[in-house]
Amino acid sequence: MSRPAASEVVGPVVHRRGSLGRTGRIRLGLPSVVLFASLLIAACAGAVGGPSAGASGNGALTYLAGFDLSGADGLSGLSGLHVSEDGKRLVAVSDDGRLITGALAHTSNGGMKSWTVERLAPLPGLEGAGKKDADAEALLRQPDGSWLVTFERRHRIVRYPGGEHGPDGAPRVLDVPASLRLLPPNKGIEALALRPDGILVAFAEAMETADGQHRLYLRQGEDWTEKRYRTDPFFSPSDAASLPNGDVVVLDRGYSLAAGVRSRLIHVKSEDLLGSDIVEGTVLGDIEPPIGTDNFEGLALRQAPDGRLHVYIVSDDNFSPLQRTLLIQYELRLPQSSTDRPSP
Repeated sequence: MSRPAASEVVGPVVHRRGSLGRTGRIRLGLPSVVLFASLLIAACAGAVGGPSAGASGNGALTYLAGFDLSGADGLSGLSGLHVSEDGKRLVAVSDDGRLITGALAHTSNGGMKSWTVERLAPLPGLEGAGKKDADAEALLRQPDGSWLVTFERRHRIVRYPGGEHGPDGAPRVLDVPASLRLLPPNKGIEALALRPDGILVAFAEAMETADGQHRLYLRQGEDWTEKRYRTDPFFSPSDAASLPNGDVVVLDRGYSLAAGVRSRLIHVKSEDLLGSDIVEGTVLGDIEPPIGTDNFEGLALRQAPDGRLHVYIVSDDNFSPLQRTLLIQYELRLPQSSTDRPSP
């Protein structure tokens, strides 16, 4: 079955438990004046568990909910993720330059209940662009309401001036270090985080040394500092998010024929990020949700009204029928000293 182009108008597709993925769908007609697709996705049953459900490590992760989006029109290649502070909006970008936005609902225990996709269209300025120009990998929203999106192949970080529900307006390419522009074509900036003090943190996928070092860039104002992020050589950073105290959580991902796809979350403390030339973190846990694992690439983090930290992770199916698009959610528990410590 062919997928509609991002700019096409389609009717709402309602997926429910038992019809998610490849088992069927209900398509309803819409008047031609409606210019967005509405897609209601319901959470998989049995999606709540304890610390051992879907995570291994030091017990910092508790699985809350998961969606299998496989087979939904246009929801492929998802690589960057943003969830609003109130948890009511979810925005994603794909590695063919599409923007996907919609309303997110949660249950009383904080787990995802549904995601209603309201818009699926090319990112502004990318209408008709090819893979070289449209390979979006990460996004975040800045306090002033603007958005940053990273691209690889033609490596760059782009600022969009506004958009309540996703990047909008005329894009502007930020000045970046020369070494960032010269990264290998498919190994660019995959992970992007913004600390509360305004420092932008960007991780490159390309491994520079045999012991697992990757280029790490910090931007404060208009000034860039280059460091190294070191992780297990099996893994590479695929996204990142900042904690309220300035620490950073990194989504590491790796693949081999023998081990398959593996993903894990890493906790990088603020003092190590700012004070070390070679930055390392501690493992929070492996990502092994009950609905299965895949090529997890996008990460978002928000603090719920009750103070709990919620982590959202999405997989990139590489437009392959052999892979799945999964959206999962964890509660993240850190030592009290980590959550209380102010940002330096």
